[in-house]
Amino acid sequence: MKIFLMAVTFFAAQLFVHAQAPDTTAATGSQGNCFDEYKAMFAKQGVYELKDGLHTAIITIRLNGVCTTYEGQVRTQTGKFILPIFIKNEDGKLIPLKETGRKLNKNYDAYRIPLENKVVNGCSPTYISDKDELVDIFIIDILKPVAK
Repeated sequence: MKIFLMAVTFFAAQLFVHAQAPDTTAATGSQGNCFDEYKAMFAKQGVYELKDGLHTAIITIRLNGVCTTYEGQVRTQTGKFILPIFIKNEDGKLIPLKETGRKLNKNYDAYRIPLENKVVNGCSPTYISDKDELVDIFIIDILKPVAK
């Protein structure tokens, strides 16, 4: 009887653990990992030439398997991001990312490689925040439309 109860407890615990999958619902309401979705979209569709100036962007922030997206704006010059990075808050107002309590490491990317800060195919390198979050920027206004 003890073995039976231990087996039932073990299997119930396994079901509970697997039922607790991380929430990867993007702030836009889509299911799945928002970072992976945007990365695949940019790779598939390609981008127009990046010009210096202010751009509409999607900022993805990942921590412990949870991905959240924000609309925002970034400024680029000679193919690099210029701080500050702006995100829309709950009221729809653009605020600097640092006002959310996040600060990006300016010297190293998420893989501890010296940061080049270049925009490649409309995407930023993966930054790391002071909260150990992975932050990526996708410049959506240079994304090419879906090919017909």
